[in-house]
Amino acid sequence: MEEQTPPPNPLAIASVVLGALSCLTACFCCYGFPFNLIGLVLGVVAITQINADSTQGGKKLAQIGIGLSVFSVVMVIGLVVLSMFLGVGFGVLGAVLDNM
Repeated sequence: MEEQTPPPNPLAIASVVLGALSCLTACFCCYGFPFNLIGLVLGVVAITQINADSTQGGKKLAQIGIGLSVFSVVMVIGLVVLSMFLGVGFGVLGAVLDNM
Protein backbone atom coordinates (compact mmCIF):
# COMPACT_ATOMS: atom_id res chain seq x y z
CA MET A 1 0.00 0.00 0.00
CA GLU A 2 1.10 3.52 -0.71
CA GLU A 3 1.75 5.88 2.09
CA GLN A 4 -0.80 8.68 2.10
CA THR A 5 0.35 12.24 2.50
CA PRO A 6 -1.25 14.07 5.41
CA PRO A 7 -3.77 16.80 4.58
CA PRO A 8 -2.30 20.30 4.42
CA ASN A 9 -2.70 22.65 7.31
CA PRO A 10 -5.43 25.22 6.50
CA LEU A 11 -3.24 28.05 7.77
CA ALA A 12 -0.54 27.04 5.29
CA ILE A 13 -3.04 27.29 2.45
CA ALA A 14 -4.24 30.68 3.72
CA SER A 15 -0.62 31.85 3.94
CA VAL A 16 0.00 31.01 0.27
CA VAL A 17 -3.21 32.71 -0.83
CA LEU A 18 -2.49 35.86 1.17
CA GLY A 19 1.16 35.89 0.06
CA ALA A 20 0.09 35.74 -3.58
CA LEU A 21 -2.54 38.43 -3.00
CA SER A 22 0.04 40.66 -1.36
CA CYS A 23 2.34 40.36 -4.38
CA LEU A 24 -0.51 41.18 -6.74
CA THR A 25 -1.70 44.21 -4.77
CA ALA A 26 1.74 45.57 -3.86
CA CYS A 27 1.95 47.76 -6.96
CA PHE A 28 -1.71 48.66 -7.40
CA CYS A 29 -3.20 49.46 -4.03
CA CYS A 30 -2.35 49.62 -0.34
CA TYR A 31 1.20 48.25 -0.93
CA GLY A 32 -0.03 44.72 -0.24
CA PHE A 33 -0.95 45.52 3.35
CA PRO A 34 -2.41 43.80 5.38
CA PHE A 35 -2.14 40.69 3.18
CA ASN A 36 1.63 40.36 3.49
CA LEU A 37 1.71 40.75 7.26
CA ILE A 38 -1.16 38.33 7.86
CA GLY A 39 0.29 35.85 5.35
CA LEU A 40 3.64 35.98 7.15
CA VAL A 41 2.08 35.39 10.56
CA LEU A 42 -0.14 32.56 9.30
CA GLY A 43 2.82 30.88 7.62
CA VAL A 44 4.89 30.94 10.80
CA VAL A 45 1.96 29.63 12.88
CA ALA A 46 1.32 26.89 10.31
CA ILE A 47 4.95 25.72 10.39
CA THR A 48 4.83 25.68 14.20
CA GLN A 49 1.64 23.59 14.14
CA ILE A 50 2.99 21.22 11.48
CA ASN A 51 6.21 20.65 13.44
CA ALA A 52 4.20 19.91 16.59
CA ASP A 53 1.70 17.54 14.90
CA SER A 54 3.00 14.97 12.41
CA THR A 55 -0.52 14.28 11.10
CA GLN A 56 -0.54 17.63 9.30
CA GLY A 57 1.14 18.40 6.02
CA GLY A 58 1.73 21.54 4.01
CA LYS A 59 5.08 22.70 5.33
CA LYS A 60 6.22 23.63 1.80
CA LEU A 61 3.00 25.61 1.31
CA ALA A 62 3.66 27.55 4.49
CA GLN A 63 7.25 28.22 3.40
CA ILE A 64 6.04 29.46 0.01
CA GLY A 65 3.49 31.71 1.74
CA ILE A 66 6.20 33.17 3.97
CA GLY A 67 8.46 33.68 0.96
CA LEU A 68 5.78 35.48 -1.03
CA SER A 69 4.88 37.69 1.93
CA VAL A 70 8.51 38.63 2.57
CA PHE A 71 9.05 39.25 -1.16
CA SER A 72 6.04 41.58 -1.15
CA VAL A 73 7.42 43.58 1.79
CA VAL A 74 10.85 43.85 0.13
CA MET A 75 9.21 44.90 -3.14
CA VAL A 76 7.22 47.63 -1.37
CA ILE A 77 10.32 48.94 0.39
CA GLY A 78 12.14 48.98 -2.94
CA LEU A 79 9.29 50.86 -4.62
CA VAL A 80 9.18 53.46 -1.85
CA VAL A 81 12.95 54.00 -1.94
CA LEU A 82 12.92 54.19 -5.74
CA SER A 83 10.10 56.72 -5.74
CA MET A 84 11.96 58.82 -3.18
CA PHE A 85 15.12 58.86 -5.32
CA LEU A 86 13.15 59.62 -8.47
CA GLY A 87 11.25 62.40 -6.70
CA VAL A 88 14.42 64.01 -5.44
CA GLY A 89 16.14 63.53 -8.79
CA PHE A 90 13.33 65.12 -10.77
CA GLY A 91 13.07 67.91 -8.20
CA VAL A 92 16.76 68.73 -8.62
CA LEU A 93 16.47 68.48 -12.41
CA GLY A 94 13.50 70.85 -12.36
CA ALA A 95 15.37 73.34 -10.18
CA VAL A 96 18.38 73.22 -12.48
CA LEU A 97 16.23 73.73 -15.58
CA ASP A 98 14.37 76.62 -13.93
CA ASN A 99 17.63 78.42 -13.23
CA MET A 100 18.88 78.16 -16.81
